[in-house]
Amino acid sequence: MTHEQFLLILFVTSVVSIIILTAKLKVNAFFVLILVGLFVGIFSGLPTDKVIKSLKEGLGNTLASIGLVIVFGTALGIMLEKTGAAYSMADFILKKVGKHNAPIAMTLTGYIFGIPIFCDSGFVVLSSLNRSVAAKAKKSMTIMGSLLGVSLYSVHCLIPPHPGATAAAGIIGASIGKLMLIGLAVALISLGLTFLWIKYIGSKNNLNDVVIDESTIVIDSSSLPKPFLSFLPVFCQLF
Repeated sequence: MTHEQFLLILFVTSVVSIIILTAKLKVNAFFVLILVGLFVGIFSGLPTDKVIKSLKEGLGNTLASIGLVIVFGTALGIMLEKTGAAYSMADFILKKVGKHNAPIAMTLTGYIFGIPIFCDSGFVVLSSLNRSVAAKAKKSMTIMGSLLGVSLYSVHCLIPPHPGATAAAGIIGASIGKLMLIGLAVALISLGLTFLWIKYIGSKNNLNDVVIDESTIVIDSSSLPKPFLSFLPVFCQLF
């Protein structure tokens, strides 16, 4: 076995180890990355002192390039959540497309709201609103929940300030602005295809007939910020 082949096997093993430790065993991702990094460095033949130095430099350089982007993006997401701007955006979109197009409304809301906020937090914030919209529009919660989830996740995987895309941009030296614009386009295309697929699966399995009771959470629209002010921070982030 050549050294290159061994390094390839070591790389694959490290990736599989990260997935198992974080997803299955629920070990904190930060400690997993440190441990796997030490493992790869030692078994690849680097001296111990150079392994530690490489980890410190790699972590420091990555945080220097993406730290502020992630912090400010997270702060913006929390602001939208606490002020009710997320509900304002969803209510505005729903009024424009109509209740009969409620799936489109929640998909667009997740797509826009997911730009600054992490997908898991966004799903928690918008779930009650999604349930309310599904009941009023007589739409399946299975379909509505799936659409909200994929809309949030589509931007989470491709667009800064989310950690994965931001870290990748920092490592390869890509422009954050260009990555956001390209990522938004790719996410929108993939989301459109997924939207059609979920609608197709829903109609094929008669999920459209499975609706929830209209005993939903009442949202006082008068206390929400204006739609323009709600959308403004998200669009300013893009420029």
